Amino acid sequence: MLSVKGLGKIFFNGAGERAPKVVLKDLSFDLGKNDSLAVMGPSGCGKTTLLLTIAGLLAPTEGNIRLDDEDVRKPSRKTALVLQEKVFSPGRAFGRTSPWVPGCRRSSSRMTSCRP
Repeated sequence: MLSVKGLGKIFFNGAGERAPKVVLKDLSFDLGKNDSLAVMGPSGCGKTTLLLTIAGLLAPTEGNIRLDDEDVRKPSRKTALVLQEKVFSPGRAFGRTSPWVPGCRRSSSRMTSCRP
């Protein structure tokens, strides 16, 4: 079960910069074993910040995240995150742009023997 309680994230800028940006404020929800959640909203509203925080890749400013009764404070093998951004150069083969992929072996310039 995933439990998010009072989650908040503020990005602070350096001295002389703009005011701190509140991205998430007092967000709470629970997801059970067979539940799903869609996160939708305009660009810059905090969707990616929420997902990075739940995955343990970004520390919250306030609140608590628990996964299977354990606090989420760092990345875990219990979570995975795939963002919808281009990570490979257009027109280049996967094996040529990625130097290493977990579970795959490299043979010359191609990825071979990938296991799920």
